[in-house]
Amino acid sequence: MAQTTSKRIDIKKILVEIKYSFLHPAEILKGKVFKNTAVLLSGDALARIISLLSLTLTVRALGAETFGILALAETYAKLIDRILNFQAWSGVIKFGAEAAQKGDKQLMGSIIRTGYLLDIGSALCGLAVAYFVAPAVGKLLNWHELVVSTARLYSFLILFNVTGTATGILRLTERFSLIATQRLVYSFTRLSAVLFVVFIKGSLKHFVLAWMLSECLGYLVLNLFAYKISSERKWTALSRGGNSLKTKQFISFVVWTNLSSTADVPVKFLDVFFVSRFVSIEAAGVYKVFQQISHVLKKPVEPLYQVVYPHFSTQVASKDFSGLVKSVLKAFFFLTVASALASLILIASSRWWFPTFFGDEFLKYTNYFVLYISVQAINAATLPVHPLFLALGLVRKNFAIQLTANLCFIVAAYYLGKATGFYGIIGALALHLFLTTGLKAIFSMFELSSGKIKK
Repeated sequence: MAQTTSKRIDIKKILVEIKYSFLHPAEILKGKVFKNTAVLLSGDALARIISLLSLTLTVRALGAETFGILALAETYAKLIDRILNFQAWSGVIKFGAEAAQKGDKQLMGSIIRTGYLLDIGSALCGLAVAYFVAPAVGKLLNWHELVVSTARLYSFLILFNVTGTATGILRLTERFSLIATQRLVYSFTRLSAVLFVVFIKGSLKHFVLAWMLSECLGYLVLNLFAYKISSERKWTALSRGGNSLKTKQFISFVVWTNLSSTADVPVKFLDVFFVSRFVSIEAAGVYKVFQQISHVLKKPVEPLYQVVYPHFSTQVASKDFSGLVKSVLKAFFFLTVASALASLILIASSRWWFPTFFGDEFLKYTNYFVLYISVQAINAATLPVHPLFLALGLVRKNFAIQLTANLCFIVAAYYLGKATGFYGIIGALALHLFLTTGLKAIFSMFELSSGKIKK
């Protein structure tokens, strides 16, 4: 239900905050938000370096075309997982912030219990769908039998991805050092497994198992950390009770968030399939490398998302709208500068490290990489609008925006990809980016300036 608050934010106030942020850039790095981000980023940066090493070893061992099979299989499994896996973490943070402020342990227990039930149910459903639908998808996309069988094998990863609620618990309680530790454990495990497979001169199947098992271990560690935190705070998921109305609101919020996530599937996953369909399987493998390299931009940004969403949610819950606007502007300014610098370095040095690390066949894709990384830099810089939109409770508008933008992406990727190949698919990505961030920024501005908040 909408409620009007006396703490209204007008456009003039927002412009004043923008001016202050640009005149006092040193202030951006102060405060709890960026301290927590630094903790996550320090662990994540090392984890990404290790992951890139694992990727390089895998591509070198398999070659671009065979690696393309692994890339398609992984993308397929994570596509189905994204569609059917309820995003329980978003609800745990949104409603857990309110329960924690009130000290309502029974409500927290109810939220955690409901979240895990959604996680487990969606994992079982996801595995079944991914395994049995793979042949039909393969036929649609002209995959040969090896791609289909590899995709079915990778589908078993979905069964172990029961991590939504655990992720929400760790982010809500600001235990970002544990999240950083989990990522290091996962990346070191993958590197060790890949090194072993390289040593024994393993096949594609061995590399697939190495990638899968390392992720499964990461999922297990994340849940163990969440269990530890819940036990310390006496948030017992098995206890009965709690506000049944809040539980229903939690489920509704998670469902809408999942619908938004599902609506965002095309731009997150189908781009790889479009590349394989309109260019080649080798190009799909190269595109997967593009995605991994772009993590230099995107993955350092993810810790900030994980920190600011619970922070924004807490500010919304306490109706600290002035602080909320200031936090958003700080994050935007910081990310714009960081993304611009990182993308310029990547682009300027790409003709050196592409052939050095991945092979000479990658050189012919350099121009595509320049365009792709430019789009991803803008995407990283505009990240704060997404957690702000979610923290404001605009989940239904979020779903409508994501659905519209992704339908536009599918149409653009199909026709532009068919006509111009790689360039067309990257152009479709850019179209999606400007639609989502532009519309969310406009609606967020209206929500803040009107003084309304969703309860």
